[in-house]
Amino acid sequence: MSYYAPTKEDRRIHSVFLDAVVGIELWELLGLSVHGGITSTVASGYITQWNEDFVDVRYDTRVGGLGPMFVARVEPFRPLCPGDCAHLSLSLEMTGALVLYTSDFPPGGDLYNFVWRMGGTLGYAVSPRWRIELGGRWMHVSNGQGLGPFNPSYEGAGVTFGSQLAF
Repeated sequence: MSYYAPTKEDRRIHSVFLDAVVGIELWELLGLSVHGGITSTVASGYITQWNEDFVDVRYDTRVGGLGPMFVARVEPFRPLCPGDCAHLSLSLEMTGALVLYTSDFPPGGDLYNFVWRMGGTLGYAVSPRWRIELGGRWMHVSNGQGLGPFNPSYEGAGVTFGSQLAF
């Protein structure tokens, strides 16, 4: 689960994401893993942009969304960690998703957007099969159609809390 606060004054949209992922580790030595899953989101707030008369207009929004996602994660210090520190982990992650929303989002955009998130995570193994994580992320949302009013992007910075269960 993660929360993102807006980073731009003219795009004050708050977002919450809930992700469910499964994955495989590609190279144990390098600590690289790839995961796939599904993400859901709720976003609300407003953007301010020019209308056709070049006048600033505030557009309020509140939407929900759902879509497929992937996660690439690397734990660069894991190969250096002896057995007694294996309960702690530091990872870098990049997440990409295609999200379908309940209405055009942000206002002036489309029903779909690409969501990119990047950041770091600190994890702690509570048991050999259960890990909890806390991290920080940067997020960018846009429909990928280039620059202009038809692609009203927004960005956020936030925190994430997660839990992993190994089977």
